[in-house]
Amino acid sequence: MPITPLPGSSRVDLLRNLGTIRDNAKNLRGSTLDQWQHYMSWAVEAERLLLTQVRDADIDMLIRTPRHRVISTNPPTGRVLIDAELDARIAALECALAEFERATNRWDEGGKLVVPDTSFFINHPTKIEETDFSNLLECREIPVRLVVPMVVVDELDSLKKAGSSSAGGERRTPSLSWTVSPDEGNGAASRTQISAPSSEVRSHEGR
Repeated sequence: MPITPLPGSSRVDLLRNLGTIRDNAKNLRGSTLDQWQHYMSWAVEAERLLLTQVRDADIDMLIRTPRHRVISTNPPTGRVLIDAELDARIAALECALAEFERATNRWDEGGKLVVPDTSFFINHPTKIEETDFSNLLECREIPVRLVVPMVVVDELDSLKKAGSSSAGGERRTPSLSWTVSPDEGNGAASRTQISAPSSEVRSHEGR
C-alpha cells in the first residue's frame, strides 16, 4: 500500500513519524487503562503527525478507517474491537514503512535523474519507450532514471481531453532537466534542450 508524500515534505520526518505512530500503537495494544480514551488520543496524534506529510487519502487508509469511525462514535465496552483495529493499523503502518523505504532507496543507487517536460512528450519525434536517453545525454557509463512529475502527467491528461496537440496553443522546444548524483560530480544541475524534430542536443550547466 504505497503512500504519497506531499510536495515539500521530508522523507526523514515521514519515516520517523510513521515509526512513532506504529510503536505507539504497539504500546497501546492490550492496555488495561482507559483504552478507548488512549486509542482516541493515539489517533488524533497520528493524524497530526501525518497531516502535513501525506495525502488525506493516505491518512484515511492508515488511521481514519471505517472501523475507527465506529469506535470513535460508539465507544466499545470491551477491548476486542480496539485491539483488532490496533493490530490492523500496526500491520498497515509496517507495510507503508516498508514500501516507502523501498521506493526511496531506489534514488540512493546513483545515476542521472532525467525529468522531461510536457513539450518533450508532445514534440519529440521518438516514442518515450523507444527513446535512448543514455545516448541522448551521452552518459552511457552511468544509469539513467526517468522522473515524470505529476504536473507533467496532469498537463498531458488535460491536453488529451481537450484534443490539443500542443501545450498552450504553441509549439515549444522539448527539453530535459537532469541532475548528477552527488557521488558522480559536484551536484550541479544541467538543462538539456532537445530540438524538434532533429533531436540535436544543446546543454548548459547551472547550479
